[in-house]
Amino acid sequence: MANENDERLHRICAARGLRLEDIKTYDDYAPRYSHFGWSATVGDYDLGCKVGTGPTQEAAIEDLLDQLD
Repeated sequence: MANENDERLHRICAARGLRLEDIKTYDDYAPRYSHFGWSATVGDYDLGCKVGTGPTQEAAIEDLLDQLD
């Protein structure tokens, strides 16, 4: 991720009581299973957890953070 995006995402996470380092992202490289490209979770993926998705790593993190509001 670019530095500007890192700083912005760190601020957004802090406002929600999270650390960016606690968010894991996954490159969904198998298009037949996912058309999103990237997914993000807080910690390890677990059944029933919130999952952010998007065409980029940053978009997936932003989607996850929006869901946590």
